[in-house]
Amino acid sequence: LLGVLLGWRPGGSWPLSILVAFLGSFTFAAWGLYLAGALRAEAVLALANGVFLTLILFGGIIISPDQLPDVLGSIIEFTPSAALVEALTTTLSTQVPSTADLLLPSIVLAVWGAIGALLARRYFRWE
Repeated sequence: LLGVLLGWRPGGSWPLSILVAFLGSFTFAAWGLYLAGALRAEAVLALANGVFLTLILFGGIIISPDQLPDVLGSIIEFTPSAALVEALTTTLSTQVPSTADLLLPSIVLAVWGAIGALLARRYFRWE
């Protein structure tokens, strides 16, 4: 909302960006539930903060994978945060996104989400 008030005009496809945001939210929520079920509360806090900072730094949010060495940049493309950044950037760009541009980031998010959901189902219990 603030961006729109300051003059930002999004392009691309809003319906696709909402779907991508939902997929990203599902992925990170699944992994959060897994951590909450697998570790003690103190360990979850420490690990979640460490993972958060690592994914922000190397997940395409602060440093673009293009600015890193080729091997590291290629690995980072397969992290959930980099996939989410790539997919949201693609859907909110001024051009209409193509299926090919969204295919890899969507698959990466879906795979991370499925693994997280399976682990959460195994370890997370309501108390």
